[in-house]
Amino acid sequence: MKKQLVILVALTLLALPAQAASGKIADDLRVKLGRDDSDLRVIVTLAEGLSPQDIDELTTGRGRGVRQQGTRGIHGKMHSSEILELAADPRVASISPDRPVTGSMDVAVAASGADAVVQNLGLTGSGITIALIDSGLTPSTAVPAARILAGVDFTESPNRDALDGLGHGTHIASTIGGSGIDGSVRGIAPSVNFVNLRVLDDQGRGYASGVIEAIDFAIRERARYNIRVLNLSLGHPVAESYRTDPLAKAVERAWAAGLTVIASAGNRGRDGFLTINSPGNDPYVLTVGAMNDVNTIDRDDDIIATFSSRGPSYGDQVVKPDLVAPGNRIVSTLAPGATLAELQPESVSGDRIELSGTSMAVGFASGASALLLELNPFLTPDQVKALLMVSAEKIPGDPFTVGAGYLDIVRAMAYIGPFPPVRFNSASPYVTPAETAGLFNLHETPALATYSKQEVRRLTRENPIEGATHVTGRDFLWVNTALWSDSTLWTDSTLWTDSTLWTDSTLWADSTIWGDSTIWGDSTIWGDSTIWG
Repeated sequence: MKKQLVILVALTLLALPAQAASGKIADDLRVKLGRDDSDLRVIVTLAEGLSPQDIDELTTGRGRGVRQQGTRGIHGKMHSSEILELAADPRVASISPDRPVTGSMDVAVAASGADAVVQNLGLTGSGITIALIDSGLTPSTAVPAARILAGVDFTESPNRDALDGLGHGTHIASTIGGSGIDGSVRGIAPSVNFVNLRVLDDQGRGYASGVIEAIDFAIRERARYNIRVLNLSLGHPVAESYRTDPLAKAVERAWAAGLTVIASAGNRGRDGFLTINSPGNDPYVLTVGAMNDVNTIDRDDDIIATFSSRGPSYGDQVVKPDLVAPGNRIVSTLAPGATLAELQPESVSGDRIELSGTSMAVGFASGASALLLELNPFLTPDQVKALLMVSAEKIPGDPFTVGAGYLDIVRAMAYIGPFPPVRFNSASPYVTPAETAGLFNLHETPALATYSKQEVRRLTRENPIEGATHVTGRDFLWVNTALWSDSTLWTDSTLWTDSTLWTDSTLWADSTIWGDSTIWGDSTIWGDSTIWG
């Protein structure tokens, strides 16, 4: 009996390292291990503080096309055995699949208030650069080559100058910054510059690793091109917590470095709540859902787009989206030879194409951010997010659908002042269900620990304003305020919403949804590589 006990203990101890290693592997990757002998695309997040020699040892001689990604990652194709071997290495923090990403697929400019800002204040986004991480950008009269400061292709089928073979990126760029010259498309910020970072190919295919490389490029080159905003009109369904998702960690690096990251909520709203996509599920970025302006300038008849994804985020329960903006049937520039024109010929009219999606809504928020930054170049991402949210028009709807409300650029301009740069915790809160049905407890998300003090010092040094009013977290506390669409929604840190909104009441009653790591255990939900369109 004693011998059996000793053997059992020994076997248990041997199993512990394997269990720990398995815990480093994302669930949607784990279910694929051992299914076949084909190599799997993965992103490996390394532990902090590794030496160049350590990173070289972990990279060399593994898989196919394996290379370093930034200072804490490697990516490429690896066999299941290699993945398991890396997971057992203490120098590895986590391993995720290199998930496919795709784009989140007039009168809307006037409806947003951008026309009034340009005409009355003369603001056009001049001097501000937006990094467009998308399917490329083809120069046009609306966005000429002179305003495209750089073009880099991160796809597996690169083309010269990172031109747009899909048509998604060019459409969004003109929505953001179309000049309107000679009858071309007029955008929100008609003088803004672009850095074109192509991550989606002509068929709209791309991978998270390419997006991460593009984000890291924007961080490195932000001072050279004066990049202040990242436009991410793309993503993939949530498959792991934002705390370990490599794409989420990349947008957090950008936010900490001083870049305002704006991401699409996703187009899965018809599937109900919990449909926000990554990286829009990250609490630190500004996540945008879509409104339907019903093709009129009058905002009073606008309604939420049925496809716009709804929060809270799956798993982490982060309150998303942060706000909504026009995103339905947006007419903008058509890139010559674009695949989208072949797929949707009924949407084409001359040199323009009509598209719908939260992708388009992100373009409106990016353009609005450029106008804010032109008026006050010293604003930090936290201040931009706070200004856009607090100035949003409060509209009917729960905060998991409309967020803080409907983007209102005129009101945002009215809120802005000669603020010096201030970093504070602007992270969107998260919720847990309260004991009373239909009530949700609201919790503050911890602040990022890696804010770039150097970036704040640089802006402060350049800022001639002394003793001006600050926009800080104290002014825009996320908890116990009327920041979201209806002040009655928030009572003593508790979120109220109509219980009839939730078609499946058991969703909120099941503690596994809100409890421990079992939330990530259903591989049948997230094992499908299908991506939203």
